[in-house]
Amino acid sequence: MIEKMSESKRKEPKEKLDLELLIVEDDFVNTVAAHIYFQKIKEVKIDFATTYEEGKKKLEEKVYAGAIIDWHIPQSKGKSPEKVGFDLGKIAEKYAVDYIIFTGGIGHSGKPTVFIYPLGEKSMKKETKHPGKAESEAWGEAYKALQEIWYDADELFKTKLRYKKLTEKSYVKKD
Repeated sequence: MIEKMSESKRKEPKEKLDLELLIVEDDFVNTVAAHIYFQKIKEVKIDFATTYEEGKKKLEEKVYAGAIIDWHIPQSKGKSPEKVGFDLGKIAEKYAVDYIIFTGGIGHSGKPTVFIYPLGEKSMKKETKHPGKAESEAWGEAYKALQEIWYDADELFKTKLRYKKLTEKSYVKKD
């Protein structure tokens, strides 16, 4: 005889967490374009940083599933942009945060374009079809590139959240 499960014995569906994504970008227009793009994706929450120091602090204090980092960002408020995005990417790696470097430049065609470096690997450089990061669709390409390097992002994100809750510290990869 098959019995009906009582309401209390039924398994509740697993809670679906929104993935937290850090975007480190110092140009206001580009951050607006990013906001416009990510506003459409309900399962992703974005957090912005505009400097290396602010991005580093956020990576140390909060749990992120991924990061999109500009190559040229100021070290701190009031400073001029420097090529420190790859350095910030190394800090993201320390906290097991997959990331891409997302930067503008001149493409093979001689026209402005945006480049993506998955996990900061210069050998994996991808040229986008967008002339700049002020186009929200360029952020869509960046997000797609980030998704391509994620391995079970939901589970890893939940695990890092549990670790932080239990230890009150962010997860740090062992060398």
